[in-house]
Amino acid sequence: MQVASTQAIMGVWVSVDDNKYRLMIDKNQIKESYEGEPDEVYKYEITDRSCDSTYYSAAKTDLEFLRKYTEDGEYCYEITGVGPGTLAIRYTGNGKALVFKRRS
Repeated sequence: MQVASTQAIMGVWVSVDDNKYRLMIDKNQIKESYEGEPDEVYKYEITDRSCDSTYYSAAKTDLEFLRKYTEDGEYCYEITGVGPGTLAIRYTGNGKALVFKRRS
């Protein structure tokens, strides 16, 4: 089962926990912004493999991950849900869930 696609996650997303934190995702990059701070831009890919081997389970075959490439290395987020108005991801490094609403 495919949870997400590049097309589905493209757009501007605002954190439900902190409306100053935003993700702007296009087909090539993610731009992270926090009000008052410089924007950070990263390359990414959607894959069925986590870059965090401790998070991956061979029994789970329907997981998808957003893999973000930074100067410091790779960061992986399990895509737990994406719809017309909501994007939900979980950082594999600590299990923290992040939920965003699409900005109209």
